Amino acid sequence: MFDHLARSQRTSLAALALSLGVAGALDAHAHAQPSSIGDQPWGRRGALHQLAEGQQRLKDQQAIRDLLNCYGTGHDLIFTRLDDDQQPALDVLERCFTPNVQSDVRFFDAPETTRLSNLNELVAFIEDFALDRGYHSARNTPGNILVEFLDDDHARVTSSTLSPHFSSAAPSDGVPPGFVDLFSARYVMEVVRVDDGSWRTEAFELNVDDVIHLEGNYPFGQ
Repeated sequence: MFDHLARSQRTSLAALALSLGVAGALDAHAHAQPSSIGDQPWGRRGALHQLAEGQQRLKDQQAIRDLLNCYGTGHDLIFTRLDDDQQPALDVLERCFTPNVQSDVRFFDAPETTRLSNLNELVAFIEDFALDRGYHSARNTPGNILVEFLDDDHARVTSSTLSPHFSSAAPSDGVPPGFVDLFSARYVMEVVRVDDGSWRTEAFELNVDDVIHLEGNYPFGQ
C-alpha cells in the first residue's frame, strides 16, 4: 500500500516537473518573439497595410482612366460652341489637364508635330481644326486604355479612339449635303498626382493614324 502511494507521488511530481518545464520553455520563447503577430510583416498589420495600398492603387487607376472620359467630353463640347466662348469646354478639361499641359499633335506618322504649350492652345487648335474642315459635331470615345505606373505619383497612359466628325456642309449641285470623317487615333499621356490628390495630364500626345471620308445624307434634316 505504502509502495503504491509512493509510486503515485513520484508520478505526480514528475508530471508537475514536466509541465513546469514546458511552460517555462514556452514563456521564454514568447519573450524572445515580437509581442504580437501583427508585428510580423506577414501579420495582421502587414496584411492591412498591403490591402490599403492595393485599394489606393485601384482608386488611382480608375481616376486615371477617367481622365480619358473627361477629355472625350471636353473635346465634344468644343464642337457645340464653335467660334464662340469655349469656357464650358475649358471648365471640363481643367479637371483632366494641368493649365500648362504640353501637347504634340502628329498626323500620319509625320516627323514634325504641332506643339501646343497650354490648355487654351489645345482647345483653340481643336476649334480651328473643326472650323477649317466644316465640322459641326464630333464623338470622341477613347478605349483600349493601358495605365503604367512610374511611381506613386506619376503614370503613363496609352489609348486609342475611333472618333467620327460630322460635317455642316450646305447642300449644293452634285455635292451631298453631309459627310463624316472617321478618325482613328492614339493618345499617349503623362499624368501626375497634383497637390489635392487628384490626377491631371501634364503631357499629351495625339497621333492621327487614319481618316476615312464618308459622304451621305442626313435622313432627319440636320
